[in-house]
Amino acid sequence: MTFTTTPDFPVEERSTPRFRRVDLGNYTQQRPDGINLYTDTWPLRFSAKSDADRSTILSYLEARNGVTPFQWTTPFGETAQFICSEWETSLDYCGLSTVSATFTNIYVPGASNLPTVSAPVTAFTWIPEFSASRKYNARPKVMQFGDGYAHNLRFGLNPQEDSWSLTFDNRTNAERDAIRAYLRGTANTSFFTWQTPLGLTAQFTCQEWSTRYTAYNNNSISATFTRVFNF
Repeated sequence: MTFTTTPDFPVEERSTPRFRRVDLGNYTQQRPDGINLYTDTWPLRFSAKSDADRSTILSYLEARNGVTPFQWTTPFGETAQFICSEWETSLDYCGLSTVSATFTNIYVPGASNLPTVSAPVTAFTWIPEFSASRKYNARPKVMQFGDGYAHNLRFGLNPQEDSWSLTFDNRTNAERDAIRAYLRGTANTSFFTWQTPLGLTAQFTCQEWSTRYTAYNNNSISATFTRVFNF
């Protein structure tokens, strides 16, 4: 049975690729994990609902009790399977209520599931907003001695952590879909190529992003790109 109640706008999808990850000192190896390569969550609100509408939503969720999957078509027009293990109800005014719920995408064999996107073969070329920020951590190894003395050491060829926090605001639905598809495709590869705002072309991974849909042709994507080093 399909969940059909329309949530409030704006809505947001929060995405994280699923990897098998092995850390070897300062080096990391990661590979895609399983059939469902993404963990997608949707924090949703259904406001100004009458007693009858509130009861319909709650009855639907309670009947599945966070265990039984249900079908839902997202605001992006994708039909997939979800579970909802937590929700809240607040009483507003004049007999109206708000229901807040978190939908999490899961894979159900034989059902309508999100398609796997192929790994990108070109560099990431969309230009982020000027608010892009870089975080750099040299990650030295600190050896402590007596009397308050310490010595910082560098282990490995590339021990540092270098990441960028990026936003892509006011994007059309077509741009949103293209950026989102690219990021989802990176779950099938160990890195992608991107030129930073400082002009450095290097390899990066994106292990988390969120897509906010405010209105038709008004979308924002926030993502964190982390540099990786390859032999």
